[in-house]
Amino acid sequence: MSTETQAPGSSGERVVPEKDLLAVKAGREKAEEQLKDAIEAHKGEVAAYESKVAEAHQKMLQAEARASSLEEEVQRSAGSVTELAEAKKELAAAKESSKNLTGKILDYRRAAIVATYRIPADSIADKTLEELNLYEEALKSVLATKGVGNYAVGGGSGATVPGGSPRDLARQAYSK
Repeated sequence: MSTETQAPGSSGERVVPEKDLLAVKAGREKAEEQLKDAIEAHKGEVAAYESKVAEAHQKMLQAEARASSLEEEVQRSAGSVTELAEAKKELAAAKESSKNLTGKILDYRRAAIVATYRIPADSIADKTLEELNLYEEALKSVLATKGVGNYAVGGGSGATVPGGSPRDLARQAYSK
């Protein structure tokens, strides 16, 4: 692009035409301007990426904080889980014990009713506790009124019951 000429009487100095110098200077200014624009664009991009990195870092810190709080909650609830499992075991044991004790109570109650009222054990073998209570109340009311009734001892109508066979009694009744 440039043509160099050597000036007469100079010792190894080169002379460049002014037109070439101006072209180089304009090219340099244009390159500097492009470099300045590129640097400004790069600074804008860097700022945008830095804000995105800061935002991502903030989100990461929030996630770590949430994870640690969840870990603490899990540790606290692990105690609750073990307590719940223990409570379930105790409940199952209590239900089994209740079932066994209810069976023993029924057996004792049946034996007491059989011994007290002298009834066959088979008649109350399949009754529940409520049914046994009702059955015993019925036995009490029947036995409380049981005894020699008014008619059996000549009470009731005030007359004595005559003895004899039914045929004799019928003849006596028709003869009157």
